[in-house]
Amino acid sequence: MLKVQQKNRSFTDIKQQYGPDIAGAFFVLKQGGAVKFQDKEWIRPNRKGHFSREFFKFQEVPVEAIDASGCAINYQGLDNLCDALRAAPDPVAAVLPPCGRLVYRLAGSLQELSLAGCPRVSERGLACLHHLQNLRRLDISDLPAVSNPGLTLILVEEMLPNCKVLGADWVQGLKLGPEEQPQDTASPTPA
Repeated sequence: MLKVQQKNRSFTDIKQQYGPDIAGAFFVLKQGGAVKFQDKEWIRPNRKGHFSREFFKFQEVPVEAIDASGCAINYQGLDNLCDALRAAPDPVAAVLPPCGRLVYRLAGSLQELSLAGCPRVSERGLACLHHLQNLRRLDISDLPAVSNPGLTLILVEEMLPNCKVLGADWVQGLKLGPEEQPQDTASPTPA
């Protein structure tokens, strides 16, 4: 717990010196995530968690995409990330851990979101996404806490009509009606 708190500390000194994009990028990279600045290659930490500090030169270059999947971002650390995403002149593609606070903070700037494989995202959590009206692509594949993926997909598509929703099999979890039940061929036919 102490290690997560330490990793989620505020990087206000970096933000004051380099701006919110650089501070947000530094935060995501320290978490083990990846960052892509506009017209630049992805920056990722190596196996030991080290990464090139060259991105500190990108003060005038906006963040284009963030991959924070698998990162342990808590409520405190979220401010580092949200400031960078809010400051972006164009919408940002992001793969983020699920958090209701993100939905409200990023509603105007987020175009792509992947929640794929997140074990704690449920139908109730997906209902919060209706605030993301600029969302154009959403991946909700492999969500173990979603009990009815088919119905959930239909509801999410209804809630976000301009968004391409990926990952949920619309047939999965839907119950067959009596007329669609397989016929029992072993029962005797009336004479």
